[in-house]
Amino acid sequence: MVKGVKWLKHCGGEGRFSLGCCLTCFAALLLYLFFVHLPLQEACASYEGRRAELRGRMADVMNFKNVHGDMAAYAKELSDREVRAQRVLPMSLGQGVFLQELQQKALQSQVKLQKVVPAETRTVDGVQQMPVSISCSGSYFAVLDFLRRMQQSERLLSIHETRIEQRTEAQSEVGALQCQLVVTAYAWPQGGAQDGMEGEEGMSRE
Repeated sequence: MVKGVKWLKHCGGEGRFSLGCCLTCFAALLLYLFFVHLPLQEACASYEGRRAELRGRMADVMNFKNVHGDMAAYAKELSDREVRAQRVLPMSLGQGVFLQELQQKALQSQVKLQKVVPAETRTVDGVQQMPVSISCSGSYFAVLDFLRRMQQSERLLSIHETRIEQRTEAQSEVGALQCQLVVTAYAWPQGGAQDGMEGEEGMSRE
């Protein structure tokens, strides 16, 4: 410290001027570091993150365009899927339509429907169910074809409580089978599907 003071006295005004310049340069360097360089580095990092995010979004858009280049065809595909879904699980049970379909399948399989009794509908796990007790008769291959047609139906059906017996000669022709079974048809709960559609429309509007 003493040597520094002696050096300043020895150098006079020129030494003090040099020291002042050095201190000024050092202060300017600190100001540049804290108020210019560091903020620029943070801004660059933010811009890099934003650019990476935009690149990801552009990649998603390009992938979507590559998969669904024709928007009209894509809209038709969605519409067809919705139609198929409604056939599998319709908006309502449609008891009359369902019984007509059973009658049509029986005629196609050459099976005679003797009794068709719909039970009371119920809702299980948010889905409507309508059990229908069926009593029919026909040959082995006719009954088998009738069951196959119901299993391959577009509509969601479950077949249970099936009982098949050989009919006696007094009841009908030789070789005829008597079949009793319960078929359950399913549908969306009343108001549930509409509420879901309104919810999707509300989300799309947002």
